[in-house]
Amino acid sequence: MLLLMLLSSCGQASAVTLPEPRYENSLIGDIRIHIKDLYGSEEQWIDMVRSIASTYIKKGDRFSSFEVTRLADALKACRRFRLIHLDTEMTETGLALLITVTPFRLIKHIRIRGKYPLFEKQIRNVMTIYPGSAFDTEEVDKQTQLIAELYRQYGYIDPKIKIESVRNPDDSHYFLEVLIEKGQPYRLHRFEMAGNTAFQTSALRWKMKSVRSTTGNFSEKLFLEDLKKLTAFYWAKGFPDVAIEHQLEKRPQTGEVEIRISVHEGNRYDVSFVGNTAFGNRALKKELVLFKSGNRYGAGLRKSIRNINEKYLKAGYTEAAVKVETEETME
Repeated sequence: MLLLMLLSSCGQASAVTLPEPRYENSLIGDIRIHIKDLYGSEEQWIDMVRSIASTYIKKGDRFSSFEVTRLADALKACRRFRLIHLDTEMTETGLALLITVTPFRLIKHIRIRGKYPLFEKQIRNVMTIYPGSAFDTEEVDKQTQLIAELYRQYGYIDPKIKIESVRNPDDSHYFLEVLIEKGQPYRLHRFEMAGNTAFQTSALRWKMKSVRSTTGNFSEKLFLEDLKKLTAFYWAKGFPDVAIEHQLEKRPQTGEVEIRISVHEGNRYDVSFVGNTAFGNRALKKELVLFKSGNRYGAGLRKSIRNINEKYLKAGYTEAAVKVETEETME
């Protein structure tokens, strides 16, 4: 008998075999369900499979390869079975559809060792398995890279992650132990900033937790977040055209990091309103997004003008118009 082997690429990898389509359009006289290597109630497993199968094929239907394939896809999608075998057998009462499934074993508990300075919640948030998940060795192995990448984001050079699995002899489910060896972290060796004339380097550096000192771990993830906060600080202080660039050099051999930041502050904006009798200055300033999200290519100013126009329009001032005049001053 010819069997076609398929592998599911989503979630747990379920191996599926489908029957050859030689009985296409034959009347189905029986549907038999068998659960191999089961745990728990066999009746509940059979009811689950029967419920899924009845959506696509029932006793008395004509055999359809298309519907059988849809049934196999549905059994895979429920992510409860590691092996799914569909076959056919011609009997005295007609064609029998044979459905044999082998359930995944479950993960009962996950213990994490060596997590400091990260919290267990941070580690579990990047993992794609949890207690109650189906135990699949391929999916378990993926967790090592996910956790290692998390520690790299927090400044560790070459973290080593190992996951050990122990099968419970009582119910054949699994206990997992995640062992984390963080290794050596990166540390800030040199910090330079140029182009900042409105604010002193020491004041800007103090706003960046990732580079305040050279003794703690250097985290590139936190550093990039700090750059966003620094940009937002400039926006709020009236510099919506600011652009902040950086160069970051890591030396894995020594764990040293060198950072060079270039600040292009742009002009400082002061906004005043004339002719606004319906709304006060404070109300209109709330519509100015360029001090909240910047003014890249003038987009922030254009959106601010639209916001003010819409505010007047909603208030019934259909003929209101906003005109922008600019005046450069020397500070």
